[in-house]
Amino acid sequence: MSWPHKGEHVVLMLTEIRRCRAAVVRWPHAHAAEFARAARSLVGPATAGARGLTGQIGLTGQKRYAVGMSEPIPTVSFAEAKDNFSGFMSRVVREHLPQIVERSRGQESMLVLPVADMPAALAACRFDAKVQFGHRSVVATLPQFGLVASGETYESAMDALLGEVAEYAEDFFTDFDFYRHTERIKDLPWLLRFVLTPAPDRATLLVEEAATPAPEVAVAAGS
Repeated sequence: MSWPHKGEHVVLMLTEIRRCRAAVVRWPHAHAAEFARAARSLVGPATAGARGLTGQIGLTGQKRYAVGMSEPIPTVSFAEAKDNFSGFMSRVVREHLPQIVERSRGQESMLVLPVADMPAALAACRFDAKVQFGHRSVVATLPQFGLVASGETYESAMDALLGEVAEYAEDFFTDFDFYRHTERIKDLPWLLRFVLTPAPDRATLLVEEAATPAPEVAVAAGS
């Protein structure tokens, strides 16, 4: 197929794929970028596996693909990721494209995500510290983790509680193979958020303001 005008035939091809999502595409590596842009503009990342197809073209060049059959998160073999690790990492970090890497014919797999996207993704995992003021001490707790700390002042109690969370997080990830078999595995998203937050900002996680509720929308009664 000739390429007289940039993107023209790619758009035509994807229009046909939109009608028949099981179509098979064969396209040279040289036009992978044009194909990717047209795919995203026409069918979107969730339709026809456009972003997953783009990643595979970048790795392997010219190849046959069954468009529309890919999973929402692209899967690559360990060998492919290793052979072009720079490109693989660029897709994850710069294009913000999660990937699953498999080896041993799918018996082992791992999910790869960009660290920079995690704080926003885990923002709903709030710590909700509780504080009780006594006559001679202040007690700070995180009931969800069963952590308790105390101090003579509010500040010292919160510092102590922060230290308890840090110690728990270190123990959790150091001995993750143990914790993953216990009910504590449910703490993983919260502890990931804690360790991925810069150390100087972690104290703010314990005293976050309540999320602003969504505004209510008035619905007019039918006549």
